[in-house]
Amino acid sequence: MKAVYPAIFIPEDKGEYSVIFPDLTGCATCGDDLEHALTMAQEALGLYLAALEEERQEIPIASNIKALKTKRGEFINHIMVEVNQYR
Repeated sequence: MKAVYPAIFIPEDKGEYSVIFPDLTGCATCGDDLEHALTMAQEALGLYLAALEEERQEIPIASNIKALKTKRGEFINHIMVEVNQYR
């Protein structure tokens, strides 16, 4: 199963980024730079959704990216993952 969710990227000190998924409670990660944060976001999303499936919990519907708000300096990016790779 492929899944796409919006993630909010929050710049931190020294070029680092924190990443949160507004639709997935507790799903968050970080990276040393933007490239690392993107990689970590994909992994966090895959592991989170695979765990929901394994526990037979409902998979939340992804928000429309246009409905999400960010603070100054933050940005939103879609993250796509093949959940089967994380089972």
